[in-house]
Amino acid sequence: LERWAPLLPPLVAPGLGEGNTPLVELADGVWAKDESRNPTWSHKDRLNRVAVSAAVASGARGIVVSSSGNHGAAAAAYATRAGLPCAVFTSPDAPPAVASHLRAYGATVLTVPHPSVRPLMRRIVDELGFQSVSSVTDSAHTGHPFGPEGYKTIAYEIALALGRAPAAVHVPTGYGELLFGVAKGFEELARLGVTAGVPRMYGVEPAAAGALTEALRTGR
Repeated sequence: LERWAPLLPPLVAPGLGEGNTPLVELADGVWAKDESRNPTWSHKDRLNRVAVSAAVASGARGIVVSSSGNHGAAAAAYATRAGLPCAVFTSPDAPPAVASHLRAYGATVLTVPHPSVRPLMRRIVDELGFQSVSSVTDSAHTGHPFGPEGYKTIAYEIALALGRAPAAVHVPTGYGELLFGVAKGFEELARLGVTAGVPRMYGVEPAAAGALTEALRTGR
């Protein structure tokens, strides 16, 4: 991410070689950004490089995160690289492989019932001086505010590889942080005069758990 540092929050925490992932042509005019080439195998590395940097810069004593997989692994890896302890809350029904994966990156794995996660995370933040890199509220998502800034680099890399902004980008979407970050990156490139326009953004979520689609359909 260092090549994009002037457009990002301060990268105080050391990196692990995240970013610069390949853009693979699947068919004529259809490309896939292979984020599995990141250090812990997902796009979450981009978020955590920036979020853990914010924690280091603010003097946090550690990192806390609620995750059942990729996000927790990335948070643990970047926290460990920065010399900070990392506590990861997982659900009781998470597969054992998840916990072993997280511990491999140096995390302390805490398995608690779902209703207890947010209150315990807030206590760790308030009483131990840790910084959360995921949501600590129940009614709405409050992810780390600097996190999506790391996702902007996906847009920068796509535009650099293609020499332009694509017509459309389809983004896997849960809470929408990746969608927002990539869109913000393309908006910035257009404002800076690097590209002539911005792509149409599509949020893609699993049909079996289409929370955002259902919320839009029901007016929530």
